Amino acid sequence: MHYAARIEVDHHHLGSFVISQVFHSPPDRHRFVQQAREYGFEEDSYLRALDQVRIISPADMKRNLQLLMDLTQLLVQMMIERKQNIAAQEASITSDKYLNLVVESSQDGFWLWEKGDIFTMSDRCAEIVSFSSEDFLPLPQAWLDRIHPQDFASVIRQLEDHMAGRLPNFSAEYRFLTRSGQWKWLLANAQIISRDKEHRPTQIAGTISDITERKQIEMDLLERESLYRSLVETSPCAIALTDLSGIVKFINPQGADLFGWDAARLIGQSGQILLHATEWGRLGLDFRSVLISGHPKQAEYTCAHRNGKTFIAEIHIAPIYDANRHLSGCICTAQDITTRKLMETELLQHRNHLEKLVEENIQALRISEERFAKAFTASPIAMSIATLEEGRYVEVNDAFCHLMGYAREEILGKLSRIIWHKTQDRDVFKQMIEEHFLVKDHEFQFVTRSGEVRIGLLSGQHIQIGAETFILSSIIDITEKRRIDREIARLDRLNMIGEMAASIGHEIRNPMTTVRGLLQMLGSEALYQRDQDLFDLMIEELDRANSILSEFLSLAKDKHVDLLPSNLATIISSVTPLIKANAMPKDISVVFQMDPVPDLLLDSKEIRQLVFNLTQNGLEAMQPGGTLILRTYEDNGEVVLLVQDEGPGIEESILDKLGMPFVTSKEKGTGLGLSVCYRIAARHNATIEVKTGSQGTTFFVRFSLTNKM
Repeated sequence: MHYAARIEVDHHHLGSFVISQVFHSPPDRHRFVQQAREYGFEEDSYLRALDQVRIISPADMKRNLQLLMDLTQLLVQMMIERKQNIAAQEASITSDKYLNLVVESSQDGFWLWEKGDIFTMSDRCAEIVSFSSEDFLPLPQAWLDRIHPQDFASVIRQLEDHMAGRLPNFSAEYRFLTRSGQWKWLLANAQIISRDKEHRPTQIAGTISDITERKQIEMDLLERESLYRSLVETSPCAIALTDLSGIVKFINPQGADLFGWDAARLIGQSGQILLHATEWGRLGLDFRSVLISGHPKQAEYTCAHRNGKTFIAEIHIAPIYDANRHLSGCICTAQDITTRKLMETELLQHRNHLEKLVEENIQALRISEERFAKAFTASPIAMSIATLEEGRYVEVNDAFCHLMGYAREEILGKLSRIIWHKTQDRDVFKQMIEEHFLVKDHEFQFVTRSGEVRIGLLSGQHIQIGAETFILSSIIDITEKRRIDREIARLDRLNMIGEMAASIGHEIRNPMTTVRGLLQMLGSEALYQRDQDLFDLMIEELDRANSILSEFLSLAKDKHVDLLPSNLATIISSVTPLIKANAMPKDISVVFQMDPVPDLLLDSKEIRQLVFNLTQNGLEAMQPGGTLILRTYEDNGEVVLLVQDEGPGIEESILDKLGMPFVTSKEKGTGLGLSVCYRIAARHNATIEVKTGSQGTTFFVRFSLTNKM
């Protein structure tokens, strides 16, 4: 037989259990032997298995099934309850976690006392008192021993009232001694949670808060209040407080004495009674202005003493606010300034007298300054005023700005070193001023804004303005004078050489011509063929000497100049092939930039000689691969010939002597080429300017348009 039964809990089908292979009566063994034979089983084994099947009557089987069903349902019910208990415990643990999170994050400390002196407290509570739970046993004595003696009685009174039920909870502020020996102000709150049958507490919970900082602020406020009260009551000024309507709410003793009133009688009256009637309207307007704008106001008023006398007082009115920043009234301070006003009147009269004297002196000084300023500003000599130590310009005149090329606002405030070509020379000049107080005609080199170096005569005067020392200086530009001096010296030398050339030049060339002819004749004979190189060398040197004499003769003072209308660019074009031919062996490029220029009165032969000499000097100064530039253009009423090379530049020691005969920087030069150029320029009323540097040298030959045909 087979049996099955449902398992249900609270009307919910949870499953079934099955019982199989049960006999209600002994089986027919003969039938089972036949069955074993039919299916091919071993008879003994089959019968042994048959004997294992239990024989249970139907009634017993019913009771067993019912018992199994009840037992199974009981076990399932227990399992469900166990699962519910586990879920409830997990929810409780989660709730405890949230509670612990609240407790730990709070700034208050939490504690719990339970019957049997079981005492626990939060970490924050332990942090506040600097003790652990075990340090406070036995309670409450361990806690009470650390309460400040001055606070002990009030704490005990609060505690007894709560224990007796007269207060619903315990709340007290007191000082507590921590482990470190520091007194902390605590705010303690506690409540009895449960009591036993005898009404004794079995569980108490509470919190503590550290209010030390708050107490300190309160004490500071009390101290300030006491200080302010002392200041008000001992102040020499009258101090009064009014409401928004101007009614006096407080006045210090000094205020009452100033106006002749008893302080108590003034309280509740309008502050206007303290002023003369003529001032009531102005005071009202000022009072209202302070209330509306929120800004204090100070003014002088005519006040009335109770005895009828009047006096002048300086009154300061300022708004005051309550704790919520709402306007609540005004504070007024007053001081009798009658004596001060009398003194001010006397001082004013004395001041007016002094001002009149000062004005007269200032006027005289102003006239003197105006005269100096006019002389300083209008002077054609460059003048400046600079500090002695730094050399910082504080004033310059127009002539100074024009000479240096600066605008006035550009130079003021700058150091004078910017105009000194050699800055160390400024230190020398300063030392001379300090020693002698006056320096005259000190020659120095100065630099203009454009970078041009010029020569000047510097004079300086030590002057004192206030507490600071200055130098009043003047500069006379002698650059042109020095140039003229050099030009005169050069012309004198040229004149002397010209006279020499005119007198002895031809006398030297005649014998040289004879010698050259004889050398050519002898060199052509067979006897001297082996010495032909020596003959050629002698002839070459005679030709070189003849060339020098030709240049020398060109310096003659009375040389005739054939001035005809010619174009400078056309003359240069005629010598272009010769210049290029001279440049080609040296691998130098020649660039011609011929801008249109007007015709001038020129001697074409001399101009070609001028151009040839300048270009030849440039070619000899450059290395292979350089570029020589020739240019003509018109500039400021002049026709300019520019010759620019890329050589190493001219030494400064030679630069000032250029144009003088026999002055040269070339190893085999005669120093006559540039002298010829300067001579030619002079005969054409032209000037030669030179700019040189490490990147090369540029010659500017400037022809005046007055030579224009």
